[in-house]
Amino acid sequence: DYLKTINKTPEQSYSSIIEVADRFFKLEDYENAGIHYQEAANLKTNNNYPQNMLKKIRHISLQANALSINYEAAVANSDILSLAGDEKAALIGYQACIFHQPDDSYVESRITELIDKLPGLKEKEKSYNSAVERGNTSMESGNFNKALSEFRYASTIKPDESYPKRKINEIQNKFTKDKVSAERKQEPTLQVEIAQVKQPVGKDKDAEKIEKALTQQDDSPKSGNYKPDVAQTKIKDKVTELTTNSSTNANQAVSKKQNIKQDEYDKAIAFADKAAADLNYTYALNGYKAAISIKPDEKYPQLEIDRITLLLKQGKTPAGSYETAIIAADEAFNEKDFAKADSLYRSVYKNYPTEKYPQEKIYALNIQLRQQKALQVNYNRILGLADRQFQEAHYSEAITSYQSAFKLKPETAYPKEQINKATTLLEQLKIQQNDYLDRIADADKAYLRKEYDLALTQYKAASEIKPAEIYPKQKIAAINSILGQQASKRDLFENEIANADKALDKEDYNTAISGYKRALSMFPDTKYLNDRIVSTNNLLIQAKLTQDKYNKAITTAEKAYAAKDYTSSVAAYQCAAGFKPMESYPKERIMIINGIIASNKEKLDKQYDEFISQADELYLKQEMLIALKAYGLAAALKPDENYPREKYNEIAALLIAKSKAKKEAYEKAVADADKLFKAQDLDAAADLYLIALTMQPEIPYPGQMIARIRKFQFENSVVEVNTENFVLKKESEKRFYFKPVDINLRKRNYITLKARNIDDLQSKLIINYGTKNTRNGGVVINSINTRLLRDFVVDISVQDNWFREDNDWLSLYAVAGDLEISSIKISQMK
Repeated sequence: DYLKTINKTPEQSYSSIIEVADRFFKLEDYENAGIHYQEAANLKTNNNYPQNMLKKIRHISLQANALSINYEAAVANSDILSLAGDEKAALIGYQACIFHQPDDSYVESRITELIDKLPGLKEKEKSYNSAVERGNTSMESGNFNKALSEFRYASTIKPDESYPKRKINEIQNKFTKDKVSAERKQEPTLQVEIAQVKQPVGKDKDAEKIEKALTQQDDSPKSGNYKPDVAQTKIKDKVTELTTNSSTNANQAVSKKQNIKQDEYDKAIAFADKAAADLNYTYALNGYKAAISIKPDEKYPQLEIDRITLLLKQGKTPAGSYETAIIAADEAFNEKDFAKADSLYRSVYKNYPTEKYPQEKIYALNIQLRQQKALQVNYNRILGLADRQFQEAHYSEAITSYQSAFKLKPETAYPKEQINKATTLLEQLKIQQNDYLDRIADADKAYLRKEYDLALTQYKAASEIKPAEIYPKQKIAAINSILGQQASKRDLFENEIANADKALDKEDYNTAISGYKRALSMFPDTKYLNDRIVSTNNLLIQAKLTQDKYNKAITTAEKAYAAKDYTSSVAAYQCAAGFKPMESYPKERIMIINGIIASNKEKLDKQYDEFISQADELYLKQEMLIALKAYGLAAALKPDENYPREKYNEIAALLIAKSKAKKEAYEKAVADADKLFKAQDLDAAADLYLIALTMQPEIPYPGQMIARIRKFQFENSVVEVNTENFVLKKESEKRFYFKPVDINLRKRNYITLKARNIDDLQSKLIINYGTKNTRNGGVVINSINTRLLRDFVVDISVQDNWFREDNDWLSLYAVAGDLEISSIKISQMK
């Protein structure tokens, strides 16, 4: 913790937290992102960035809630349609939902279920897709007639689909453009004829020119292009075009314009009279209608139209019943009596199969009838949905649905009546709705703040106000799930600790450490677990050392046994058993070897006496470890003898007490060193860590702390006296000059350097400092006995002359042996 404080500034801590928060935000883990942004905001209250990101996260959460509400309402509506038996409408609803959330497995399963359930729907879907694919292929290859046929077929399979209709319109527009282009190629001839009509010639000749120019359109009843209304329009357009072309000169007098209008009227009358005289009533009617369009006040054209119409109704026409039937069918069509019109057009088509007009009208009627049917089906579907919404008290949605139905069929009164009823009921629910929304808003805010108890209370109150609403129920379920997860997390935490404790009891240290770490990841602030991990890790290190010693002793015993050196083998097995008393293998091997030795009792007794004699002698010399092994060997040779066993237990107890005292001394040295480290007395701390290291060299912690202290002291240097390696001969001095340390930096100063012995002699190093030629003080490193370069740190801040004087030189003097020295610095403890 101390090094974290000194190595990382508040600015660095803030930047690190923001970096982690941004990473969580990019991963859309808004919960963890919010926690880190809040931590950053607490560090820097005047910085707007974390606050803005917290607002953005709240906005995203609210948006997600809104989208979830709308989406879930749509799914619920489709469920209602399915339960009501309207499976087609339910399928359409589910398909709209899956478009917005493709990963919803529930909606996807419902779509598959309905497709399988609806009779013929799979085949219908397959036929529709095949027709669309064939249509697209035909369009790409330029076969537009075949493409038109395929898209029309697809549209009959699925009338509600817009894609085939769009492609049909696209092809028909192309046909229209091609036709216009073809007609424009013929325009020069027509323009010549019209130009001739516009020349000042006699009236009879002009009438012939008009007739010739207009009849070039080939709209006779026997042609495939005959359409009475279209022919009438063309005559009117052509006459108007002649009139327009004749009046382009803006400088002509008004009287001349009137003469031209009269002239055009006369030409149209002449054309119509000639057609009537030739009994060509269709052209006559169109001519008279064109004349009326030029001079609406003239009575003669209308009288002729009435007369010819009467003749056609009476069947007095050389064209037979075709024109009469077409007129009757057109009247039925215009009066929207589509069933009668369809019958009449089909009758005409039957008698005149080569005529295109009745075919086109039949096709148009079929489209009209399908549209009417589709309109009625859609109207009934929307009305059914509206009624269900009304019955379920979803009045706002019901009003929207009734309005949609009313737009489809404005002549019906029912939707309008229901709109009025729903509006009245909706007004009555406003107070209730406002209360519900207030509860939901308070609950949502509490939920975002993770105040789950308060949020749960408010959601429950909202659900009591509107029991049919799904949202509060979902949030209640979500909160209960969170609370359950928290309880489950605590149970899992405690279970991990219990299992780790069991593993520790069984000395399965790796499993125990893994369990403690998993528990710590759930609740990182648990200090107990950190301590347990450290202590268990130390036990693991000790166990590994013990295991290594045990393995080495077993290997030695096996080799001795193979060489039939039974005494050495028993000693080694006895040593292994001392490392791991619970292991049965060394004991079993000792028994086997004892059996072998026992076969020669004289040799056994002699060996036993030698072991006892050696053990007693070692015991008197206080060489307890070797004596312990000798008594153990004797006891192994003669297990029934009490003396070696008693002596063995006595020495073992002494060694255990000594080991315990050594361990306590080690722990005290480490504890005292830790206190000095926290108090920033690093040099004294390093000395104590060194003492602890000599007591227990197999434990790495004291060495790690010494390296940590030295690194810190070297990194906080204020003056680099020398950076190069050099050899300082014994009984010789080397002086270095430097710029005096600023007086503000002289508190807590240390001289740090690296040094080693070049030969086997133990040396000491005298360090002096001063100003110019005056020596102001010095320190001594008494023992340098390492052949490797090692860090040495000397505190000089306690010397008054160092603080008061502007010392500018430092000298080194080697005593007793040659030294290699490098990296001389003056450091400051901050």
